[in-house]
Amino acid sequence: GELAVEGLDRQPLLLARERGAAAGDRGLRPRARPRPRARVRGRLPRGRRAANDCVDRARELGVQSRLAQALLELGEHELEHGDKSAAGPRIREAIVAAERAGDDRLRAHALVAAVQVAADEGEVAEARSRAALARALLERIDAPEVAYAELARAEATTEVAAGHLADAEAVLRGSIARLAAIDPATIELGDLYTDLGVVLRERGDWVGARAEFERGLALWRERFGAQHPILARAHVELATLDLRSAQPQQALGEYEQALALHEQAFGAESLEVATTLEGMAMVLRALARPADALPLYQRAKAIHLARGPSGAASLARALDEEGLAQAEIGDFEAALRRHEQALAYYEQALGSDHVELALVSIHLGEDQLALDQPQLARARFDRALVLLEGRPEPEQQARAARARFDLARAWGVGESSDGAKARALALRARADFQALGRSERVAEIDGWLVGL
Repeated sequence: GELAVEGLDRQPLLLARERGAAAGDRGLRPRARPRPRARVRGRLPRGRRAANDCVDRARELGVQSRLAQALLELGEHELEHGDKSAAGPRIREAIVAAERAGDDRLRAHALVAAVQVAADEGEVAEARSRAALARALLERIDAPEVAYAELARAEATTEVAAGHLADAEAVLRGSIARLAAIDPATIELGDLYTDLGVVLRERGDWVGARAEFERGLALWRERFGAQHPILARAHVELATLDLRSAQPQQALGEYEQALALHEQAFGAESLEVATTLEGMAMVLRALARPADALPLYQRAKAIHLARGPSGAASLARALDEEGLAQAEIGDFEAALRRHEQALAYYEQALGSDHVELALVSIHLGEDQLALDQPQLARARFDRALVLLEGRPEPEQQARAARARFDLARAWGVGESSDGAKARALALRARADFQALGRSERVAEIDGWLVGL
């Protein structure tokens, strides 16, 4: 049913959930970055409410070291579980509290988390600056290699955000070699193997990627057994690889394993379950079963909605994806409603000028084009281009090229059509796609220009 957008308070900044466009422009967008550090030490998350209570208690006591620790734990919990709009401010406050406390260990830990946040936001320069500060602190306190491994993961995420996949691979391989030389069975290697698998997958080395995912899975299974939820991460990454390599049925099986692990560990209404359901729905759409995906989106939405303001950005993402499924069914009016709701939630969660709004604006415009509303669609594409202007990330540049070609199509039809403007926009989009190596989009534009 319809979801009301009233009653959610505006949240600060950020959702960098950006799944790459490589799996298809109507929304099959598997995640292209290494994930935040996983909780692999055998204990389950205490939960956001308990973490909030710890922060409140630390504030009452006024002990800066305790406040820094509590804020950091809460920020990392939010970072890991998708509440990135809240994670950034928590982690930045943790840095300040650690400085006041004179606790270099906590400050270094918080700076590493801040690198991850900045990288996820696409703020590469800030991420690199934070990483340099973190490394200096780690050297000052003579930190163990495990701490440098956490920094390496964040630095690799930064290089992925910058489009430097070879550099990301080098960072991770170096960290793996150093850590394995100390202890080849240390559990942190599981994260490094899996992150390396993500990078190799993005570089097109699917055989290498699968080998790294399976190494991480084997290490975690040996340490924790076959039912620990950390194994779900490897299953999800393998599912994304299967989807990329045109094995959607195998991907569905990996997601089913991840869902069973998450439900057993965290319960049927947990955020982990919601995220896994969205992944399963994506695979069902790849299998040309968008109608079967809709109940999964409904269940995920209910979980996000129950979280209140902290779930606004995640709810927006689920609504956006559900709208794509509706469009694939051919119900563009339902798709338009879902994308309008997604935009409203994104605006409440992130503000009106966050780059994340660009993609849902593109989806809205495409819905309106399908509904023969080219004038309304043009405004959506124009907004997306404004939001994407000057973004250096290849993913965002591809979105800008997509919006520009969509805008060309919108100017090519309707009573107020302008063929010259449509052609100019299409040619610029073609050049942009060509520069990005997107030959399939270049061919699409060439075919469209013939019929203009």
